[in-house]
Amino acid sequence: MSAPASKEASSPLSPPFTNASDFHPTTGQYRFTPPTPTAIRSPCPIVNSLANHSLIPHTGKGVPAHRLYEAVKSLGISPLLAYMLTYAVYLPDPTITVPPPPSLWSRLNPFSPYFLWNKNPLGEFGMLKPEQLEQLPKLPIMDLDQIGRHGGVEHDVSLSRLDTAQGDNHTRQPNLVSQLLATSKDGLNITLEDWAGLRKLRLQQQTDANKELHFTKRENHSAAAEIAFLLSVFGDGEKVGKERMGAIFGEERLPIMEGWSAGRKGVGVLQVNKLAGEVEKAVGFEGQGMGKGLVQGAIGH
Repeated sequence: MSAPASKEASSPLSPPFTNASDFHPTTGQYRFTPPTPTAIRSPCPIVNSLANHSLIPHTGKGVPAHRLYEAVKSLGISPLLAYMLTYAVYLPDPTITVPPPPSLWSRLNPFSPYFLWNKNPLGEFGMLKPEQLEQLPKLPIMDLDQIGRHGGVEHDVSLSRLDTAQGDNHTRQPNLVSQLLATSKDGLNITLEDWAGLRKLRLQQQTDANKELHFTKRENHSAAAEIAFLLSVFGDGEKVGKERMGAIFGEERLPIMEGWSAGRKGVGVLQVNKLAGEVEKAVGFEGQGMGKGLVQGAIGH
C-alpha cells in the first residue's frame, strides 16, 4: 500500500497524534496495518480504523478507557463529545442480572451521576463484565468485540453489517459497503439526502430479512447521529467524500490518503445533535419508542 505525497494531509491532527507523516503507509508510527487473524474487532468501522492504525491496541484486546478517549478525540471532536462517546461504554453491562457493587471507577468517573447503571437510560450503553470491574484500581479495560453487545451501542439496521438475529453483527459485508458507496448520486460525495435514502433502503431490507427486527425511535436517533458524525468529522456537514467513506467502511482505515485531516475547532455535542435532527427529518422514520435526544452511539456501524 503506497500513497503519493500529494494525497497526504498536511494539517496536523489533534494531540497526541501530531501530523499526517505519522500515518505514512511505510514509515509512520500510526500507519495502517490490517488486523491479524487473532486480533479482535468491533462492529464499528471507525473504532476498527483506530485499532488498525494502532491509535488503540492493534490486538483489540484490553483497550484502556483513556487510550480510546484520546484516540476518539484525535479525530477532531470536542473533549466533551469524546468523553461521552467513550466513557459511557466503560460502565457495567446492564444485562447483568445483579449489578456489581459501586466500584472505585464508578465513583471517580465524572459522568457517573449521569450514566450510572439502572439510574439513567444511557446506562444501557455499558459494556464491562464483572471481572473487568474487579481489576481496579487499574483503569477499566475492554475488548473491542464487547461493543457488539446487542442493544447497547450496536443496533439493528446497520449500514455495513447484518443484524444480530441473522447470526453475525460483527463482520463487514462487502455487498452492503458497495451499496453504501453506490448511494452517491454524483459519484464523488455522499450527501445528507443520500444518507437518508440509504437509511430508508436498509430499513426496508432488514424489515424483509429479519423477522426479529428491533428498531425504534431510540435506534433511529443513534443511526441518525452516526450519519451526522460522519458528515461533521469527515465532511463539511452537508456531504462527505465517497472515497473517504470507501476507506472507512471498505478498508477500515482513516482516510488520510484521501485528503482528510482532523479539524482544529472540534466537532461538538450540539453540532452533532442538530445535524442528527436534520437526518431524522430527512429519513422521516415513524417507528415506535422514544429517542434519547443525545449523541451516544454516534460512532456506529
